[in-house]
Amino acid sequence: EATFNLQGQKEWITAATEEAIDKVNASWQPKLSLNAQATYQSDVVGLPIESPLFNIPALDKDQYRATLDIQQLLYDGGAMRQQKTLQQLQSGLQAAQTDVSFYSMYRQIDQLYCAVLLARNNQLLILSSLKDLEARKQQLETAFQNGAATQNALHQLEAEMLKVEQMLQDARYAEQGAIDALAVLTGKPLTTTVQLLIPEVELPASTDNLRPETALFERQLALTEAQREFASSLNLPTISLFGQGGYGRPGLNLLLNDFEAFYIGGIRLSYVLWSGGGKTHEAAVYQIQQKQLRQQQENFLLSTRSQASRQLSEIRQLEAAIAQDAAIIDLRNQILTTSALTLENGTGTAADYTRDSNAALQAKLTRELHTIQLMLAQLDYLSTIGKTK
Repeated sequence: EATFNLQGQKEWITAATEEAIDKVNASWQPKLSLNAQATYQSDVVGLPIESPLFNIPALDKDQYRATLDIQQLLYDGGAMRQQKTLQQLQSGLQAAQTDVSFYSMYRQIDQLYCAVLLARNNQLLILSSLKDLEARKQQLETAFQNGAATQNALHQLEAEMLKVEQMLQDARYAEQGAIDALAVLTGKPLTTTVQLLIPEVELPASTDNLRPETALFERQLALTEAQREFASSLNLPTISLFGQGGYGRPGLNLLLNDFEAFYIGGIRLSYVLWSGGGKTHEAAVYQIQQKQLRQQQENFLLSTRSQASRQLSEIRQLEAAIAQDAAIIDLRNQILTTSALTLENGTGTAADYTRDSNAALQAKLTRELHTIQLMLAQLDYLSTIGKTK
């Protein structure tokens, strides 16, 4: 979390949403604009009347006007309220997407943690095998010197030892790679000397899906519904006050060919009666998207239930294997005890005792391997149902 800063990302989302809502609220503030124009036109208004009693002046074809316009929205059909709702829903959607991303990261951390433990356990198993091969090599060298074994048999054993040493090297690289990846994800300096414990994992009684993707689907559905409602609200009427004050030639009296000040004010109703059905189609698109999202949500829940069922089966299998490991270890210890007695009595060889000792050790390491695999299976199961701690 130190590297990815989950809380920081959510704070940025909240800050951006607050700014967007403030922008929407600003739409209720009066709009003030300054306009100016100078025009020349081919014809002007005139009265073709001649009278000795009065004179009607002709208007100039060059005209000038400067105005200060103000407009105040009174009613918008709920469009701005729904815009704010949209912003809040989009913020929630972004937060849910962030949760999904971080949940995926936590799953990676669990898997890398177990990968380190598995790599270390594999190294111990391989070292145990190498000890057994080394004992057999010494025995075979003695037999070769006494003419009881061939050079080819010795070479075959040496080749097998090289193969096992290669496996040991691979396990060490796997451990280093997993630790390096853990260091990147956690933001902590880690080396191969770091001690990792095998935690006890408790499976919950409830199998309800608490994955963050579930909340993400719900937020996507809520946002799509709000978008559909917003598309419909844009066809509602709007009411606003307006005012205009200005100076120009001519003013509001078109028959006066002089510069004068003027003003006008009133209330305006605007209602789009027909727009080609565009908004209706837009609302229909959102309805289709909702159906798609519900289908995706259903598929996701079905997939996770199936995956959780398989993982529970794997957990039960590993638990049974660990129970058998205990019996195997007990038998191997009995064999080792007998081998030690025969060695003391001179009826057994050191090679036989070494073989039995390595077998007992491998039995313990195998139980350790199964324990780590069980922990990984349990963590995967918790991750699948959304209950990773």
